[in-house]
Amino acid sequence: MSAVNKQVILRERPTDKVRNKHFAIIEFGEAFATHSRSISDGCLVSREDIVHGLENAPAVLQRLFVGANIGKRLVRVGGEGGAFSDAPER
Repeated sequence: MSAVNKQVILRERPTDKVRNKHFAIIEFGEAFATHSRSISDGCLVSREDIVHGLENAPAVLQRLFVGANIGKRLVRVGGEGGAFSDAPER
């Protein structure tokens, strides 16, 4: 590889964010596969902290900054037929 080609490759390298994703898949591929199986088998689940009503969204955001949430913080908006109406409560 010529010096010119090396310079082009260095200039066009991916951003840190892309490299971090690449690092995770390449370096931890076996763990990624294991955890993926655990998630699909139901052995590893995520917790959701669901709050109802858009009017509660500011308080929900404040609780994020003090670490008062557990798992994913969701704000359910709308009544019956809303985006989360058929999702089970956890």
